Amino acid sequence: MLSPYRVVDLADDRGIFCGRLLGDLGAEVVKVEPPSGDPARRLGPFHHDAPGVENSLYWQIYAANKKSLALDVESPEARDALLRLVASADFLVESFRPGRMDEIGLGYEDLIRVNPALVYVSITPFGQDGPYRDFLATDLTGAALSGFAYLTGDPDRPPLRVSVPQFWTLGGAAGAAGAMAAHASRVRTGRGQRVDVSCQQALARTLSHAPQYWDMNRVILQRSGPFRPIGNGRALRVNYECADGYVNYIQPGGETGGRAMAALCAWMDEQGEGNALLGATNFAAYGFGQLPDDVLDAMSETLAAFFRPRSKRHLSEEAIRRRVLLFPVNDPADVCSYPQLAARGFFRQVEGPDGAPMTTLGPWIQLSERPLALRRAPRLGEHTEEVLRGLGLSAQETADAPLSRWAGEGPGARARPLARVGSGAMTASPFEGLRVLDFCWVVIGPMTTRHFSDFGAEVLRVESSLRPDVIRHGLPFAEGKPGTNRSGYWANYNSGKQGLSLNMADERARAIAFRLATEWADVVAENFTPGTMEKWGLGYDALRERNPGLVMFSASMLGRGGPYDSQPGFGPVLTALSGHTHFTGWPDRVPVSPYGAYTDFLIPHAAFAAICAALDHKRRTGQGQRLDLSQLEAALYFAATPVLDYLANGRVQTRDGNRDPSAAPHAVYRCAGDDRWCAVACETDAQWRALAHLIGRPDLAADPELAAADGRKRRESELDAAVEAWTLGRSPDDAMGACQAAGVPAGAARDCSDLFADPQMAHRGHFVFLDHPEMGRYASDANCFRLSESPPDYRRAPLLGEHTERVMREILGMSEADYRALASDGVFD
Repeated sequence: MLSPYRVVDLADDRGIFCGRLLGDLGAEVVKVEPPSGDPARRLGPFHHDAPGVENSLYWQIYAANKKSLALDVESPEARDALLRLVASADFLVESFRPGRMDEIGLGYEDLIRVNPALVYVSITPFGQDGPYRDFLATDLTGAALSGFAYLTGDPDRPPLRVSVPQFWTLGGAAGAAGAMAAHASRVRTGRGQRVDVSCQQALARTLSHAPQYWDMNRVILQRSGPFRPIGNGRALRVNYECADGYVNYIQPGGETGGRAMAALCAWMDEQGEGNALLGATNFAAYGFGQLPDDVLDAMSETLAAFFRPRSKRHLSEEAIRRRVLLFPVNDPADVCSYPQLAARGFFRQVEGPDGAPMTTLGPWIQLSERPLALRRAPRLGEHTEEVLRGLGLSAQETADAPLSRWAGEGPGARARPLARVGSGAMTASPFEGLRVLDFCWVVIGPMTTRHFSDFGAEVLRVESSLRPDVIRHGLPFAEGKPGTNRSGYWANYNSGKQGLSLNMADERARAIAFRLATEWADVVAENFTPGTMEKWGLGYDALRERNPGLVMFSASMLGRGGPYDSQPGFGPVLTALSGHTHFTGWPDRVPVSPYGAYTDFLIPHAAFAAICAALDHKRRTGQGQRLDLSQLEAALYFAATPVLDYLANGRVQTRDGNRDPSAAPHAVYRCAGDDRWCAVACETDAQWRALAHLIGRPDLAADPELAAADGRKRRESELDAAVEAWTLGRSPDDAMGACQAAGVPAGAARDCSDLFADPQMAHRGHFVFLDHPEMGRYASDANCFRLSESPPDYRRAPLLGEHTERVMREILGMSEADYRALASDGVFD
């Protein structure tokens, strides 16, 4: 879909996923790396356990669909070649520390002189400005400062990260989303702009409704182990031991949860292991988190006893047959043998580093007209001659031409100028005039489509009071008072949209939806169980007959087709399926799930980028298409290297608390105060020596056995005790500040109240306060990327059906009499 465009990729392992996503969508991605190789090439695990610049499995997965140009960008000769490349490019992606690109003459202001239409994407831990701009960061310290770690883990142990790093991968995905939003603006104006991504904000956006608990009810949610906190000190168990591992079961509330729990109770009764209280409870009558305490206790005890003697496979297969919301907690071996992935042909063969076929992850989204690319990762410098020849250079040439020679003409000139289009050609609002019909619910769909409403599109959110979105009745409520229009959970992901109420059980409502989809919409988005839209007469085939340019986005837990495609589920069970639950926790305990519907929050950036690419392809060709996203397949890209490790080496990695394979000390340490913590991570020998002196232990700094990481790993528990003896006398912020001043990565473990007071989050305006007619002022998450020329327009969430009459009268031209007649018949209920 993006085949006309070129990306110059200067990002290392801390932004590498951005270029991978753009390459998947069809762009030519030129990975510029030093002649010695990008740092990502040195990250394990390695193919056949053989370290080397071509053998990193991290490189193999995240550098696929790229070309390699070996170039020392800091040398004068290379700078000329790079500027020529930039002049021919549409996007540039970089992850240098803030200010470094300016220091070497490749900053944003330098490069827009060469190419004013360039979209320049910067991915950094905290953004390009603010009090944390120059802080050193690691995956662990980023997890702490984003609020993620505080919510994850067991209450009697330190806050946790996921053992597979998430911080940088999320930042890369956000970079791709920001790049496509900026590109949509460029199509209108002909001008490029800077995209400034904060990984801290990207990870903070995975916290589900926890920030809203603080904002609305002044409740700080805590770590709850294999349970999920649901407010007021209560928790719902989600992870259970079974005969050969663990399974995940969640009771989400509402009709879906009620049906699933009724089926589970019937199953237990058949086996003579039921519970009278559970069997008598009408679970459908309760929203998520609203079950009485005695029912919660009975669920935890009865389900634990029922699951414990049965195998993962037996439980999961029987659950699918009965449509119970139970799934296995997959490890990498389970992922690779999961029947749904096999049926959809997810795993693919590419050429491996040794020239033999290698199995890897396949497309993270399936497209009806322009399938994703899938090419192996490049060898070091493999495309150097090809790229330089295209610029009129050779590997030996050291041209010293002034910028004016080729900034607007000659071999470096832009070959693909972007025409200004539409009546709003000079507006910088990326999606002004775009029309989105949004049938999505819960998190992943609404969070994806909210990107469009934030940046100028008209998004009609289709709902019904008879079957409202389950999180409209999900905690927290403003002032603790329940109500359809009072959920902070729902409001956060639907800000800026318009509310349209249609009772889809009525054929007249379905006819209205059909008209909107075929006569009004550019995009139709939904994330129902596959087949639901078809039952309503709103399937893609039916819609495209009348609207051939339609872009239809369909997300579901397991994708369309395959033996399990109709199985209902939510983010927490998907987190178990994708391996994220397996990789979170302590090796001596039951795994814990990252807080909330974690994987739901990983995917919207990539999904949004794919929809934008489809819209750009439609603009150029007139051709619409369907996008079929399996949340499981997309989520696996955020836990990819252990899967490749199993495929290549047969190794099943597992969770390891906060420890790291090569860094030490690397932990979250207790500080002064109640449940107060600070993460400290030494990735280099120099950082270790600085930390040892800082904590008053020059003896450890001088110990030759601790001079290198392998020695520190052997004595890690001893070093952790020494560091914590120092942090215990300090607040988290004092410990963080002292470490950062000494050149040691550190991050205070923020709880949700801390996030609202965090100076960097405040500087970035992460929480946007919006006025709502029923909730009053509420906090909504801002985007984690800033566009320098296209500020977002944040607006409140709609009331249920608030804009129904306007849509009927103004968009569909319905008379007042017809509208009143349909309303009285319940069509708009």
